[in-house]
Amino acid sequence: MKPRTTTAEQAELFRLRLDQILNPHKPLYLVANQIARHFFEEPIDPTTLTEWRHRIGPAGMEKRLHGTLERAKS
Repeated sequence: MKPRTTTAEQAELFRLRLDQILNPHKPLYLVANQIARHFFEEPIDPTTLTEWRHRIGPAGMEKRLHGTLERAKS
C-alpha cells in the first residue's frame, strides 16, 4: 500500500513556526515567553535530582505535590 501524497497546503503547515499559529494574546503564550529557556537547555545530572529528593524527603515531596495540585486547581 502506497502512502497518500501530501497536498501543498499540508506541506505548508509544517513550515510555519508555532508563534505564527498560536494566539499571542493568550495568558499561557505570554507566560511561556517569559521562561528562561537556557535553564532547560543545560544538561542536568540525574544524581542531582536524586540528591534533592533525598534531601527534602517524602514529606517535602508531598508538600510540593500538594502545592502543585492546588495551583492547577486555581
